[in-house]
Amino acid sequence: MGDKLNPAAKESGGILNRITSMRKQTKKSKDKDVNGHKAKERLRSTQEEPLFDQDMEDEIERIKHLPPEDFNKMFEKMLEDMNLSEHLRKPIRERDMGTKVDMLCSFKRRQIASQKTSHAGLTSPDDYVRELRRADVSAEHLLKSLQSVRVSLTGRPLSWIQEFGEEGLQCLIKHLRDSCSKRGDTDKRIQHECVRCLKAFMNNKYGLNMMLKSEDGLTLLARSMDPNYASMMADVVKLVAAVCLVNHNKALEAITVCGELEERGRFSKIVDALHDDHTNLKVACVQLVNSLVSTPDDLDFRLHLRNEFVREGLNDPLLDLRELENDDLNVQLDIFEEHRDDDSAEFQQRFTDIKINFEYP
Repeated sequence: MGDKLNPAAKESGGILNRITSMRKQTKKSKDKDVNGHKAKERLRSTQEEPLFDQDMEDEIERIKHLPPEDFNKMFEKMLEDMNLSEHLRKPIRERDMGTKVDMLCSFKRRQIASQKTSHAGLTSPDDYVRELRRADVSAEHLLKSLQSVRVSLTGRPLSWIQEFGEEGLQCLIKHLRDSCSKRGDTDKRIQHECVRCLKAFMNNKYGLNMMLKSEDGLTLLARSMDPNYASMMADVVKLVAAVCLVNHNKALEAITVCGELEERGRFSKIVDALHDDHTNLKVACVQLVNSLVSTPDDLDFRLHLRNEFVREGLNDPLLDLRELENDDLNVQLDIFEEHRDDDSAEFQQRFTDIKINFEYP
């Protein structure tokens, strides 16, 4: 979930700079033949890049000369932005000072570089929120904006996601809601991109808690389970399975509400997807079945959920899944069968205890 630090990034940056300078030298003779407009454009681009590189190097030099107290504060902020758990932060804190400086400098370089490569000049979370709120854009433009949002939510630090915050989340939910009822190809691509944005937004405690508090966010995700769009459904099913392990009630409630709205069995789409030709989707669906059925502590509730899946026709596709000989799928099938057998044994033990009580009052 967090960024991987690469202490060698400093050296690779030097190599990239040398390659860039070599390319500029090989183009000098060609630049003489281009017209004035192209020459000016190239001159402008070569002037802008050093300015950007200089800003980056100034920031790196400032980091290297920070007082220990200020450096430690910035280092802790980096660990927080990387969304690392405490047990992962501890060994990083224990590294030598030189390594920690290289790590922080590398992190800052990626931050500054990501700001340079934003879509249509958008950089801050507020920029993206304003873009997502625009009503005067085409579907294709909205799709590109959502793709850019997803890249930023995936690559930016946790502090950026927190700034994107509830306003940004509500924008994503709104576009997901609008696209759920449409059937056009572009509309479905927008719906899938919203799902992918939400997946990136929820990939931390802050984003996950925000989504759990939303009024209909999880229900809209459940509505996006559509076996006709295997790739999108696979992403949704994986996301709902993860939510299920954190808050089983919320995930089950969303699936239930979705089933009621569509007037069909709440687990029917999950079972239908097991007949699909996409193995990745089948793996994700069995994983969701396991998350839904095995998470509750109450035996009766687990038996009820499992029997409901069986009534929807779960046993039929399960017989064929083993023949695919897929390792990931077999792991999930093993988990399903293990929990089913354990629950059956526990249920039988309950009646054995009753019999003993009758015989020895």
